[in-house]
Amino acid sequence: MGGAGPYIDLTPEDLPKWAKSLGIPHVSLDELEAAYARAREFILDKKKLMESDFGWTAEDATTDLFRINGPAGEHFALPMQFGPLLDVTQKPDWMRELSIASRLFHAKRPYYTLDTYIEGPAPLCDILHLLQIIAPRILIVVRVDDYDDRGEEYTARALPSKTWMEANKTVLEHVLGSPERYREICGSTGIQREMLSSYDDNPDPNDYYTTCAGIVVPVNIDSVLPIRNGRNKA
Repeated sequence: MGGAGPYIDLTPEDLPKWAKSLGIPHVSLDELEAAYARAREFILDKKKLMESDFGWTAEDATTDLFRINGPAGEHFALPMQFGPLLDVTQKPDWMRELSIASRLFHAKRPYYTLDTYIEGPAPLCDILHLLQIIAPRILIVVRVDDYDDRGEEYTARALPSKTWMEANKTVLEHVLGSPERYREICGSTGIQREMLSSYDDNPDPNDYYTTCAGIVVPVNIDSVLPIRNGRNKA
């Protein structure tokens, strides 16, 4: 058994389709921008914690919400508006600005489980989780498992842990605009699984079933396990 990941990816592509597969109603860009505006106080409080508790320093940012740098050369920035994060042509830029592919953040998964999480400075992890809540599946933790007997299985986690969401319920209800929207998101597993390829040329249809999201999975697939949570991981 081999595979790839887990790794973190910024995925602004096809958000309406993925929202449907997660069972979460998609919202308009105007609604996303409004949620991002309501999130500003929470985000800036986390930025201040990076300065006071982690020794990061802010730099002048005229077109961005903020830009901060760590003592070891780390970097993190957010746009003034939410729209740039949704622009596929700007994805490489925001992958770099959010330091998603750097050593600042690590995607983790205990062996053979779906218990994936993002590890890094807690205030910045909180910001990434908030982005996941505002636009589900814009930021995912991906793992591809290569099973010798049945092919490659793709697993993507699109939401933070239930523990994190419940601990930040008051903030999230405010950011999302209503308790109803919070319940819609919190009620989703936030996990997608899909067979990317199969090594069986003539698979037995009784060995697989199709989920309500249209994803084909093995009948004997493992159950989703409880979500790990901690100060620097969720």
